[in-house]
Amino acid sequence: MRGISTTIFDEFSFSSVPFIGLGNAKRVSTLKHPYLKVPKGINVTETPWSSKQSTMIGLSKNDVTFAAISLDANSQYLNEPTLYPFDCEVNQIGAYQYIIDIFTKSDSLFPKEYAFEAFPQIFSAIPLDISYTLLVDQLVTNVPKSNSGALYMEGNSTRMMNGQIFVPAGEIVDLGPILKMIRRKESAEFPKDNHLITRHVHLHVEKRLYG
Repeated sequence: MRGISTTIFDEFSFSSVPFIGLGNAKRVSTLKHPYLKVPKGINVTETPWSSKQSTMIGLSKNDVTFAAISLDANSQYLNEPTLYPFDCEVNQIGAYQYIIDIFTKSDSLFPKEYAFEAFPQIFSAIPLDISYTLLVDQLVTNVPKSNSGALYMEGNSTRMMNGQIFVPAGEIVDLGPILKMIRRKESAEFPKDNHLITRHVHLHVEKRLYG
């Protein structure tokens, strides 16, 4: 299977979809570290380690933030978005267990041509395990049916990925380009839709028992 070409985005470089990777940072291990000076819950504020505005998630216990997640400080886009394409929800289910769900907004809200890619990052004062599920939706076409000929089919391909990542204490961990919205809506000039969109990211964050 192959998707319809995204050549209209030639000036915009995307990495492959999607992956989970580790970043590098100096090791620190104190709750008083300046990277953790973010409010608990969901806030739009400056990312402490990059000084860029971002949707920040502060995870806390007893009103003390022990981990900070930056959703979109590290991002790429064709034109700086006036509408952020993702919403998120955070729920605490235990002393050191959180559920973070990130959903794409309706792509009907966005301009005809829209391209956005964000690389979330996390910093924690304690070791964490993150279990993740990603749901990515992409338009596909030109699916060979048999050796005698090709039946050209069009539709959506939904890809789900599951896995786990270890977050060491005192390091910035890069979650990779997991938040994507590449959208070209149907129009007289472009008679077919073309899209590659992260529909849902589910993160289960919990304190690691060792490490």
